[in-house]
Amino acid sequence: MASTKKTASPRPPGPDAASTAVWQRALSVYPGRPTPTATEIAVKGFEVADAEGLAAVSVKRVAGRLGLPATRLASYLLDQDDLLDLMLDAAIGEVDLSTDRELPWDVQLTALAVATRALVTKHAWLATLLVSRPLAGPNGLAYTERALAALSPLDADVVTKAKCVNSVLALVCGYVRGEASSRHRAVNGAGRGAALAAYLTSTVDDERYPNLAILFAQPGELSSDAAFADGLADLLRGIAARLSA
Repeated sequence: MASTKKTASPRPPGPDAASTAVWQRALSVYPGRPTPTATEIAVKGFEVADAEGLAAVSVKRVAGRLGLPATRLASYLLDQDDLLDLMLDAAIGEVDLSTDRELPWDVQLTALAVATRALVTKHAWLATLLVSRPLAGPNGLAYTERALAALSPLDADVVTKAKCVNSVLALVCGYVRGEASSRHRAVNGAGRGAALAAYLTSTVDDERYPNLAILFAQPGELSSDAAFADGLADLLRGIAARLSA
C-alpha cells in the first residue's frame, strides 16, 4: 500500500521577509533533504559570476548548481539583490584583517588595500558590487570596522574617515578594472593596439601636445603593481595632508 504521508512543500516568503536583511533570515530545513549554508550558496554565485558575469547570476541558476529547485531558496533569497548581497559579504570575508594594529596607519591601510586588490582581481565582478552596495553583512562590517580602526591615529571624525576608506576602495576597484581591460585588449585587440600606437606617434607632436610628447617619449611604463603602489601612496599622502591641515 502506498504511503499517504504528504511531502513538505517549500514555504513562500513570510510577510515580514522583505523587511529583514538576508543575514537575519534562516534557510528552510526539510527532513531528509540537504540544506545549503549561506557560504555554499554564495560560492555557487561566485562560479556563475566568474564564468559569465554578474548579469548571469540568478537565484534559479544558483539553486540549479546546488541541485535544488529555486523554490527551496524562496524564503531566504527574495530576489537577485539578496543573492548579490550574500556574495559580496562572503567574498569580502576572504580579506585578511589580521595586520598588526601597532603599525603606522598608512601601512595598515596599504595592507588592506593590497589584499582587497588581490581579491577583486580574482573575482572581477566584485569591483562592481564594492562601489555600488554597502558592506552591510557581518564580514563587511568587520572589514569596515578594521579599516576605520587603522585610521584611529588621525585627527578626524568617523564620517571623514569613512570617506577616506571609500576613496581607497574606489582606487582599488578602478585599478583592477583598468588592468582587466588592458589584459582583454592584449588578448583580443593586438591589431587595434598597433594601429592606435601608430596613430598616436603620427599625431602627438611637440607643438600641439608638448606634455604628451614628453610623456610618450619616456621608455617603458610602470608595471601594474608599481602603478597601483604609487597611486595608493599618493592617495594616502593626500589623506594625511588633508587631515593634518
